[in-house]
Parts: sequence; structure tokens; C-alpha cells
Amino acid sequence: MQIMWKTESISIDNEVEACYLINKQSPFSVVRTRNNMKRTISTFFSEQYKTIGLVSPASLPDADEVQATVSFLEAHGHRVILGEHALETGTDPYCCSSIEGRVQDLNRMISDSAVDLIYCTRGGYGSAQLLPFLDFELLAKRGLPVLGYSDISAIHLAMLSRRAGIPVVFPMAAGLRKAMEDDATAQYLASGWDVPQNWILSQVSGELRVREPLTGTLIASNLSLLASLCGTPWLPSFEGAILVLEDVGEKLRILDRHLTQLMLCGILSQVKAVVFGHLTDCQTKSGQLHLLRKFSSLTHKPFFHGLPFGHEAPRMILRSGMQCSICAPDGRKRKVSLSI
Repeated sequence: MQIMWKTESISIDNEVEACYLINKQSPFSVVRTRNNMKRTISTFFSEQYKTIGLVSPASLPDADEVQATVSFLEAHGHRVILGEHALETGTDPYCCSSIEGRVQDLNRMISDSAVDLIYCTRGGYGSAQLLPFLDFELLAKRGLPVLGYSDISAIHLAMLSRRAGIPVVFPMAAGLRKAMEDDATAQYLASGWDVPQNWILSQVSGELRVREPLTGTLIASNLSLLASLCGTPWLPSFEGAILVLEDVGEKLRILDRHLTQLMLCGILSQVKAVVFGHLTDCQTKSGQLHLLRKFSSLTHKPFFHGLPFGHEAPRMILRSGMQCSICAPDGRKRKVSLSI
């Protein structure tokens, strides 16, 4: 498969073509030819998302990487509006701009009728600070997609709680160039967030076998962010949900602390299953599996791992709030299928 940052199209080998499900709801402009599949240069996102609003709700992004993404999107037919404070040094060294500046940028994009999609530049820290001041009522009326992950989980969870907009797990704008260097990630980007998808996962323990399909609302989040919002009015209902989690750079005891928080506040008792993506730089894989097995046993809930979601390649696209199901195909031990 040939993937280049500034080529006019992406061609996919015939063997891979069967893995794609392209329809009018795909966020990319895609055409199918007799011998291959190409993403055309007309637009990067579909034509319904002509104007992209770039904002920095959390930490300060790399200005050169943001400009590279702006140039890329403009070359592919989009108009890009960069938030006034999106590249502004913060009053706190770990945040972009000020709370007021970041709120102003986000609310401006929500209220600007020309903006079709809001794209966050970077995670880090700071998104939760904005929640009391964002216009979720207008976002609900406009139904705008908001793209990002990691710290942006705070905004995504609040969107679900307010039934406002479309929360989409997507590589950050300041990291798009690097994300597209990975072939598998580029394939996920081409598949879109409303196209049916399927992944094979591994169950961490065989004690709780999946005998009947588990169906529920998919809620995706960074684990640390979710734990930090416990006890606030910004979380959605987790009753019957499939909870999807990832994290980065945490010691196992900190992950244990966060999962204990979710258990004690009742979230883990409400969900049907917990699915883990990448736990990047979170000590050893064996230690991670031991931790997940422990909490699966403590909560009597099935835990799974192996979803390409998080801070390392490959990175998938997920629309939080969609219905999904987990089932065990062909009776395979500890192997299940997650379908969206």
C-alpha cells in the first residue's frame, strides 16, 4: 500500500480492498475503480465537512505541525479556521492560552454556522477546565463532530452526557502527519467513523466466557480522564455500556488507583464489558494483564484487550455513543469479535 503525505490519491492493493466498507457516510471522499480504490484529492473529509475549525482545548501544540495539517487540509479542498488562541502560550505552562481563551475559541466554532467540523490540535491537559462554560445546548442543535482523543475525552464524555454533537476518537491535528505514516492507521482513517467495522480481541481471563452477544453503547475514554471526572455532572450513563479505555505513561499502581475509583463509584458494575486499547509506556505487558485479570475477577465483568486505540500505532477511529456488540466467533477460547 502506498501512503504519502502530499500525494493526490491513496491506492490500496486488491487484497486489502475487501477490508473496506465504503458508503456515503464515510468521512472521506472515496471513489472505486475496477482495479483499485482511491481516495481522491477533492476533500480529505467528505464534502459535507467543507470548513474545519481547529482549536486547542488542552495543551499548546507544535505550531509547525499544526501548520502542516492546515496546509494539507487546504490542499484537499477544505477551508480551515484556526482558533484565535489555538497557538497562544498559556498562563499555565501546561495549558494552551487561558481558560477564557480556549472557551472563546471552542464556543466560536460551535456558533459559527460556516464551521462543519471541530478538530482538536492536541491533548495533554486542560479540557476539563472548559466544561462549565461550553455551549452544549447549541452544539446539540448543530450536531457537529468533535475530533480528538486523550485529554479531549473530557469533552467527549460531557458531549455524551448532554447528548450534544458527535464525539469522534481521531488522531490529533498536530499529529496527523505522523499518524498517516502508519499503513494500518491510514486504512482506519479511510474507513471513517460511521462505517461498520470489526476487530478481534483477546479476553484477559477465561473465567467469564462470552456465551451470548454483549450489546451496548460504546463509550471510549482515556482512563485517567474518566477517573478524574467521577463525582462530577459531566459523565454519561454507563448502564449497559461497552467501556473502551486507553492510557499513556502511567505506573501500574496509578492504573490500579483509577480502576479502583471506577469500581468504587459504580461505573464498572454498570457496564457489560471493558475493552482496553493501548496502555502505552505503562510498564510491562505482563503487569498490565495481571492488573486487568484482577479487576475482571473483582468486578465479575469480562475484560478484553487488543483494540488499536490510544497513543501508539495503529490508531483506529471510533465514534463514541454508537451501538456495538461483542461475541465469540466459532467458539474460540478467549477470542472475541467487537463489531460496530
